[in-house]
Amino acid sequence: LDLEKSIKFYESLGMKLHQKRAHLLDEPFDTRMTAIMGYGENENDSSNLELIYLYNSHELDLGEKFRQVSIATKNVTAAVERMKEDGYDFFKEPGSLESVGGTEVAAIKDPDGYVVVLVKDEDFQKEVSEAGSSKEANTLAPATGD
Repeated sequence: LDLEKSIKFYESLGMKLHQKRAHLLDEPFDTRMTAIMGYGENENDSSNLELIYLYNSHELDLGEKFRQVSIATKNVTAAVERMKEDGYDFFKEPGSLESVGGTEVAAIKDPDGYVVVLVKDEDFQKEVSEAGSSKEANTLAPATGD
C-alpha cells in the first residue's frame, strides 16, 4: 500500500492530481490521506477517482463487490504503449472482446491490485447505444495516448 505509487500509476494514465490531504481524526484507526485524481483541469471539470491511504492498515482486502475501474480512451494501443514506457505491464494486451460486440480493451492492475480496464471510447459508446440507453455513459475521460 503506497499512495505515491498509486498516484504515479494514474498520472501515467493521464490523470492529474487535483487534491491531496491528510485527515487526522480522533479515532486513530481512521486517520488517512486522500488523493483526488481526474482528467479535468480541476476536480469539478470531470469525474474523479479518490485514492485513500489508511495509516493504520497494512493489509488491503479488495472484497467481493468491486470488480474494476473502466476508463475510456480513443486509442487503447497508444495508451498501453505509453504506460509500458513508464514501466507498467498489462495482463490483457489490447484486443477485441467478441463476447461484447468486439469492443477493444486492455487490462492492467494498479499498484494495490485493482483491475483497470482501458476501453475504446467509440466501442463503449456503441455498446451503450445498443443496450438502449438514451444517454451517453459517464466515463472518467480519455486516457493518455489519444
